Amino acid sequence: ERAEERLDSFLTTARRRGTRTVLVVTGHGRDRPTPAVLHLAVPGWLAAPPLARLVHSFATARPEHGGHGALYVRLAKARS
Repeated sequence: ERAEERLDSFLTTARRRGTRTVLVVTGHGRDRPTPAVLHLAVPGWLAAPPLARLVHSFATARPEHGGHGALYVRLAKARS
């Protein structure tokens, strides 16, 4: 719950500053039998309220930016 609130704050601040794309690092659970908790949860948070209001789209990051352990998040334009 706290992680989702911090992600909301981060995305809100970035959008307010006019940032269009951010990198969200979730980790991917390397050396673990199951994926990391945030790796599984964050895409769902981004696609559903309340965070969906901030997000235009998101995609897995390129390997040099974290690969499957990170997401590019394209922010929705702020409404005037």
